[in-house]
Amino acid sequence: MISNKLASSTLALFLSCGFGISSVSAADQAAGSTAVSNESGAIEEVIVTAQRREQSLKDVPLAVTAISAEDILRRNFTGPEQLPLLVPSLQLTSFQASPGATNFSVRGVGTASFSHLIEPSVATVIDGVVMGRPEMGVMEFSDLERVEVLEGPQGTLFGKNSSAGLVNIVTARPKLGVTEFQGRVSYADVNGAGSDGDSRVSLLANLPIGETAAARVSAYYTNLDGLVENTLSNAGEFGHEQYGIRGKLLFQPNDRLSVYFSGDYSDSHGMGSGVFVARSNGPGSSFTELDAEAGVTPSPNNLFQSSDADTDLDFQVGGGQVELNYELTNGLMLTNILAYRSYRSHHTIDFDLRQIDIVNLSAASFDFDQVTEELRVASPANEDYDYQFGVFYYTANSDRHDLLQGQLGLGTPAPPAVAWIGINSDNNLDTDSYAIYGQGSRRIGDKFRVTAGARFTKDKLALMGTHNQDGYIFTISGDPGTQTYTPSTDESDVSWRLSGQYEMTSDVTSYVTVARGYKGPGYNLSWSGIPGALPVGPEHSMDYEIGIKSTFAHWMLNATAYFETFNDFQVQAFRPGPTPGSGSFIIENAAKAEAKGIEAQIAYRGTNGFSLNGGFNYNDATYKTFVGSTCYPGETEEQGCVGGVADASGNQIANAPKFTLTVGGDYEWSLSSALKGFVHADVFTRTSVNFDPGEDPNSHQGGYGITNASFAIGDANDRWKATLYCENCFDKRYVTFIQATPVGGPGDYNQTFALDSFRSVGIALDVKF
Repeated sequence: MISNKLASSTLALFLSCGFGISSVSAADQAAGSTAVSNESGAIEEVIVTAQRREQSLKDVPLAVTAISAEDILRRNFTGPEQLPLLVPSLQLTSFQASPGATNFSVRGVGTASFSHLIEPSVATVIDGVVMGRPEMGVMEFSDLERVEVLEGPQGTLFGKNSSAGLVNIVTARPKLGVTEFQGRVSYADVNGAGSDGDSRVSLLANLPIGETAAARVSAYYTNLDGLVENTLSNAGEFGHEQYGIRGKLLFQPNDRLSVYFSGDYSDSHGMGSGVFVARSNGPGSSFTELDAEAGVTPSPNNLFQSSDADTDLDFQVGGGQVELNYELTNGLMLTNILAYRSYRSHHTIDFDLRQIDIVNLSAASFDFDQVTEELRVASPANEDYDYQFGVFYYTANSDRHDLLQGQLGLGTPAPPAVAWIGINSDNNLDTDSYAIYGQGSRRIGDKFRVTAGARFTKDKLALMGTHNQDGYIFTISGDPGTQTYTPSTDESDVSWRLSGQYEMTSDVTSYVTVARGYKGPGYNLSWSGIPGALPVGPEHSMDYEIGIKSTFAHWMLNATAYFETFNDFQVQAFRPGPTPGSGSFIIENAAKAEAKGIEAQIAYRGTNGFSLNGGFNYNDATYKTFVGSTCYPGETEEQGCVGGVADASGNQIANAPKFTLTVGGDYEWSLSSALKGFVHADVFTRTSVNFDPGEDPNSHQGGYGITNASFAIGDANDRWKATLYCENCFDKRYVTFIQATPVGGPGDYNQTFALDSFRSVGIALDVKF
């Protein structure tokens, strides 16, 4: 039986804080990839769609990092969560309170909450369709064309909220007149806690249908054994299984009309890397004895836990779209994209991670559906001027049910109570967003070009929230019985961009850009502990950039200096209640933030089969004003904790390293008339971060570096290739999140790992015919 000390500390935490809870070739290149246009080794022009039309990367007046499918395949990367290893300005945070949620941050700035009532600051777009939830973009890469990471506000041309940046994922389209089959199978041994086999299979077929149509079908399956183990013999495993299928149809009867259909479905089961384990127990912690009994030793390298209740995750992502492109006689291109996307998830977590029922049940079911409709008109691109304008509509419904229940280690209470503490809640949010936008570019003289664009957005939100705490001895929000809230809000805003480009030479272009970003409003959960469901206002950003882009035969160099400010920054903060020791964690517009720094990408392609590429980001991202930060456990008044809150102004933004560097090299040579050899190696390194805005010393992750390498032999005509590889070759263990244990005391902390936190040694076989 758990000690009274632990029961009382757990109860105090819950009652005082609440539950804190466009088409281009695959040879495109930039920071992470090198393309060649001929045997001399010259770097090929990079084509991107960062401004919703095909352009040379050199002509885009904003910071963009483009990554080809070829480079992602070369590094054996399988999903968006690995993109930060290729893009120094991109970071990732995952949190078990919403398993499957992956929030990106760009230049240190992202969404500081995983609440489904708050949208991301870094948007994800897949094949021209903005995803309303970050979870909808984290499924495994399948039939990829390229990925573009756009730094800074991108709301002028791309769908919804992107006040900090955007990840644009482009999959390959069907090819007319081409019959093609591809397959890849791989297996890796991962140095985790168990057997840790990582098996993957992917298949692809491109089939012509007459002369004017083609179909493309891709599918994948992956199975990962648990990286973390449960020491209880009767407990479930923490592995991960995922599969998906995508079908596409392109109909192009003439040069002026094309119709493109696409549909996909992916299913994921199991926690995989999204499992918390104990990192530390504080002095006198009541968990120490429990962990010793279960054979768990909390430490930064701990890979074991002893939960006695279900910990599992299921989620499905799918949808379809139809895209119509029609060129008018005057050269104007009409594009219409109608899309439906859905996301379903259910997770169950043993919240205390131990072999007794403190809070054994934390479960959530989430249904999300969205429809987007966009009509765009674009002029032909020419040397003198071009323009585009359009209308956009987005409607979505998110419906989430949460159930929290625990016995505080005291056993089941007497009827009619079912548990000592708990809550049963529903939050249903309807969102409608309307926008009209336009952007134009004009050449002035022989060397100078000006680009200007703006977007008017109107967001409407309506929330239906209820929570019920009948049947529990202690309530979490302080409101026994059933409470219902039906707030609504609407906001309007204008985001814009103004750029000037100067062609210094035929190989070198400089630019200056000023942009204003917008992120729409949201709500707190209806059971956040304060009467009503408090609204969260919009977030605004300003971005100032000056950059240079250059290509010289074998070399490419892009560099950008930037300064960004964020007002009404949406953050998670602690709000004291009306009585001593009471209050709640809520989302509010509590901060002003700032990010300034330099980022650069470099690539080299030699004539002897050697290529080199890399990038770095120096980034100083801080909270300029954040007076409502949550005190970390054990923080004293002398250290700045007054009334349950602290002043985090001037602190480094959570999970925002000051320096990030990636460098990779490739060498390809002929072994014989029929065979080629390939060698690849890359290094990623970043400086230390803290996962807590208040800079909790126990939430500090030190700087680290990881090394990946591979050796391959393949057919001279690229019909097959066999690869031996290692990822994180020196097994540098690092964490993706640290948090104070929600049901523990000062010094009790949990942590999570990523797949790339472990050494993987594997083999892959690619075939193409």
